Amino acid sequence: MLEFSLLFTYIFIFHNFLIGNITVHHRLHRPLHSWLMFRLQWLQPINSSSWGRYSSDSCRGSPRASSMGPSSSMAIAASGPACLSVTVSSGKPNVEIHEHTDAVLSCEFRTEKDQNPRIEWKKIEKRVTFVYFNNRFTSSYAERAKIDGATLTIHSVSQKDSGDYRCEVTASEDHVTLGEATVTLNVLVPPHIPSCDVPSPVFVGSSLELHCKDKLSVPPATYRWYKDNKGLTSTGDTPYSIDPSKGTLKFRSISKLDAGMYRCESSNNAGAPKSCVAQQLKIIDYPLNLTILIAGAAGLLLFVILCCICACVCRRRGCCGKNKKSKW
Repeated sequence: MLEFSLLFTYIFIFHNFLIGNITVHHRLHRPLHSWLMFRLQWLQPINSSSWGRYSSDSCRGSPRASSMGPSSSMAIAASGPACLSVTVSSGKPNVEIHEHTDAVLSCEFRTEKDQNPRIEWKKIEKRVTFVYFNNRFTSSYAERAKIDGATLTIHSVSQKDSGDYRCEVTASEDHVTLGEATVTLNVLVPPHIPSCDVPSPVFVGSSLELHCKDKLSVPPATYRWYKDNKGLTSTGDTPYSIDPSKGTLKFRSISKLDAGMYRCESSNNAGAPKSCVAQQLKIIDYPLNLTILIAGAAGLLLFVILCCICACVCRRRGCCGKNKKSKW
């Protein structure tokens, strides 16, 4: 903005100087004319024919330019071309694709001088592994991948192919020799038949927890429980609670009304939902002999406690000591 203001100022002065609106002493005429011409020439943009006069060290962004002071950097930026170096980008940095289909990992590059840059693909995990190196694929990708330019295609992907992939382009003849771009691959896996755990038989009044799990689906499945093919919904009034993310169905105190055929269904946005085979939940009463046994054990325990209490009270009062003295 400052340069444009100065440009218009110099043009205005120069115009008025030429038409005679501004008069100067004859001794200052030639110096003023030379000074105005110099300033106007300095403000002219550099045309394309002058680019070849600058070396890579004098271009914008070079180490030599950045090491100078602010005023020197501005002078170089105004008088030198911008450095062109290798640039790498991806048209689609996040790829979501279904299992057993082809994944295209886009990588586009542009170089300044180098016409045959080195292209590498790596998978970034706990340790970095090569996918494409030295113009060929590594053993695990040799039969199921191809490269077009720098774009990588992996055929029939599986869940183990999910992760971050890095495209690296090395142009040894460029001012900046290395460029890279990262692409994240997420392989979607549809629901599998979940494993369902329905304990049976169960005694009336006891607590109960049913489990459902699908370990293979991506993204993780959500779960829904059915009783006699009717979907269960958990509310504050129902005697049970459902956790859709964990796949649990909990009964606080089960009754005979809760008996029936139970099954679980897993679902995600990668495919059709899958259900386990329905299993029967039986609710039974405590058997009579077991009830009698529990009551007898409770009565015996109560009798023992009462005897202990009586013995302690009697000992404190000295009942046992008085009886012994009376015998002597």
